[in-house]
Formats: sequence, C-alpha cells, structure tokens
Amino acid sequence: GDTNSGGMAAGMTTLKAVTKLKRAITPYYLQYNPKFETSSAKELREELRAHPQVVGAIDRLWTSITGYGKFLMYTGFIEKDPYVLLSIQIQKAVMEPDVFDEDVARRTAEDEWITDSVDINGVRRVDHSAFHKALFELADIWTPEISAATYSAFLWKLTQRITTLRVVVYEG
Repeated sequence: GDTNSGGMAAGMTTLKAVTKLKRAITPYYLQYNPKFETSSAKELREELRAHPQVVGAIDRLWTSITGYGKFLMYTGFIEKDPYVLLSIQIQKAVMEPDVFDEDVARRTAEDEWITDSVDINGVRRVDHSAFHKALFELADIWTPEISAATYSAFLWKLTQRITTLRVVVYEG
C-alpha cells in the first residue's frame, strides 16, 4: 500500500515537473491562459486600447515607419506590398528562428492584409486607426500579463527590432 501511494506521489511530482518544463519551453503564443478570458480581464484589456502608454508605443512604430518612408511613402496609409513586408518582419521578430517560415509568414501576411485593410476611396489600405487596432491585438496576444507597461514594453521592443539596422561583422 505504501509503495503504491509513494509511487503515485512521485508520479504526480513528475507530472507537475514535466508540465512546468513544457510551459517553459512552449512559446508564449502557443500557451493559453483562461484568466485572460474572464469578463474583468476582457474589460481591462479593452481599457488598455486607449491607454496613453500603449497608444504612445503604437504611435512610435507608426512614426518610425512613416519617418523612413519605407512603408508609407508619406501618404498616411500603408499600401498592400509594404504592409505584407512589414507583417513578415513583425512575424520574424516575434517568432523563434526555428519556427519562422518565410512562405507561411507571407501567406499569413496576405490574410492579415484582408483583415486589417479598409476601403479608402475605392482603394484598400491600412490607415492609422486600422494599424492601431492590428498592433494592439498583436500586443494583446503576445504579452503574458494585462498591463499598460507590459504591452508598451512589447511594442517598444518590436519597434526596435524591425526598425534598427544591425550590422554583423565576420572576422576570419
């Protein structure tokens, strides 16, 4: 009897350890947290959409890409091809290198274009409002807690990763 219950306790401890290890090695985007889906959590998440810290971080990315002219060409809108490129860069920035796949990223970006773009005078584009919505949803999915500081830190880091040129020098 004692051996069996000891084995059960050891088995439960092992199961807990394996579960913790699995969560530790599972990328955040593949984890699910039911606490984020309570009515109070949903309300708090919705309030963050207009929080000055979060809005500032999203506007920083908007300004960064408009300032370079790479995506917007100073029109105030993002056209399809530049938006797809931006989406691929964002996916590459947030995903593990061994998970990122350029073809999958391109198909995902094309799907996002359909979802995120709006008809503006007969032409599909992403305006500031649609961009804000898309980036907020990205932060909402990719952050492990519901707070303006966490959302904005994620968005600032993302901006840095996709707008900063890295020079790698190989010697040898």
